[in-house]
Amino acid sequence: MMLSTPKIETRKSDEGEECGITIEQITFWFSDVMHVTENEEVAMLNAQREKAGKEEGDGKNETDRTSESWDDVDMEMEKEKESWEKRRSKERKMKKDSLQKAETADGELRKKAKRAIRGTQLETIALFILRQINLVPEHVESRPLFSDKGGKAKNGELRMFKEYGSIPAPFNVAPRKPVSYQLRVAVMDVRGAIPVKRSFAEPVSDLYVKAFINGMPKGHKTDTHFRVLDGTGEFNWRFLLNFDYNPWEKKVVAYTKTRYFRKPVEELVDPILVVELWDKNKFRKDRLLGDIELDLLAFIEGIGSPSDVGVYSKKSRKRDVNCPKCCTSRGCLCRCCIFCYETKCLCGRRKIKKKPFPKPVLFVEPEGYDETVNIFEARNLYGWWPMLTDEYPHDEPQNAKKKNDDVGKDPKWIMGLIEMDMMLLTKQESDQEPAGKKRSEPNHSPFLEKPNRKTWANSWLVSRIKPCIKYFWHYYGLQILLWILIIALLALTIFALIQTWPIILIEIFKGIF
Repeated sequence: MMLSTPKIETRKSDEGEECGITIEQITFWFSDVMHVTENEEVAMLNAQREKAGKEEGDGKNETDRTSESWDDVDMEMEKEKESWEKRRSKERKMKKDSLQKAETADGELRKKAKRAIRGTQLETIALFILRQINLVPEHVESRPLFSDKGGKAKNGELRMFKEYGSIPAPFNVAPRKPVSYQLRVAVMDVRGAIPVKRSFAEPVSDLYVKAFINGMPKGHKTDTHFRVLDGTGEFNWRFLLNFDYNPWEKKVVAYTKTRYFRKPVEELVDPILVVELWDKNKFRKDRLLGDIELDLLAFIEGIGSPSDVGVYSKKSRKRDVNCPKCCTSRGCLCRCCIFCYETKCLCGRRKIKKKPFPKPVLFVEPEGYDETVNIFEARNLYGWWPMLTDEYPHDEPQNAKKKNDDVGKDPKWIMGLIEMDMMLLTKQESDQEPAGKKRSEPNHSPFLEKPNRKTWANSWLVSRIKPCIKYFWHYYGLQILLWILIIALLALTIFALIQTWPIILIEIFKGIF
């Protein structure tokens, strides 16, 4: 016979909320179950007392019977000790009342203890219903319990329900191990980088990118693109970031050492990828231009194009070689007056004009910027991510109100955009399809070519030699040539005089003598 699914019922009673279970339109309430159970226990105790040779009755009848025996003794001693009998009767009544109160209190405590042992209301009702069902008697076995101190007397009985079946698989109670992942970050280009220093009167930047996952002791760096004039840096550099992820806690396992010779301590931190854009300095501390923190669980998708946030790649313009004052080309010096005061093309010192720093763009979130992606589900992402800063990079006054100034209390400026391609792999997948760091082999997914840089942009010293020569030639080149020419003429004159001086002296002496 198949029983319907039981339903849990509740109702209010004097003791509070009471639970019940309904099966086949029959409701078993907790109070009714306890009343039936207590009656069964009383009947079982009476049966045990009858079997042991005691007459029926409870503890109350036994106390009444002892009191009657004391009354008989008092009647015999009434004549001799009447005063003592009165005092004794009072004490007996007080003792009787206290005994009855103790029995009632003890009974209530026993009831509460029994109910606590039985469990919750639903558990008690469920056990009562199971006892009412006629189970197969062959499966229920009983065994007597004996004790060394009790001899052959039975101290109890153990009833068991035995069921034979296949052994289930054991539960693994070992600590959960984190899953190892490898995040491959390919940094392609940087666009619209805002310079914060000058070199030979021109705003320049020495750019490099740094990336790390929260909890790593050290970050990974690209090589440096020296002397960037137009804000465009090319890297084509691959980072291989290995980390352990706990999928149950949704945290990254960070290993930190408190002391040198001790084992590293595990610590759970938030899964955050940090990408930073830096400006390298030779004799000073490197300066952080901007950064972005990307949560791996709620990843902000990259911008499809730099124009979506108003940053464009501006190519460097050639210097104007025409003279705006006197003529149309620099070759006009041959036709112009050498001592031209207005142009100061030859002898005078030209004024050094410093180019102004480009102003950063105020960051305005484009449409759909709030949409996030879990990188553990997407596994592959590509786009442009802005490098943001809270501080204005230059000390120039910003009194004039401009477009998109009212974007919030905490404005952010874009110090550049980084083009990145990210791929997340497990340790097994990374071992099957390895990829090289930087641009090393195996070079795939994606294939990174050598960056299209000028040869002098790979070294700090070489990158400064050419602009240094150009700087001095532009401002002092013609003056240096003029002085070299004058000095050369003087040297030739002196040399000619030295060579012809004896002949001149001989001619002078011949004329005199």
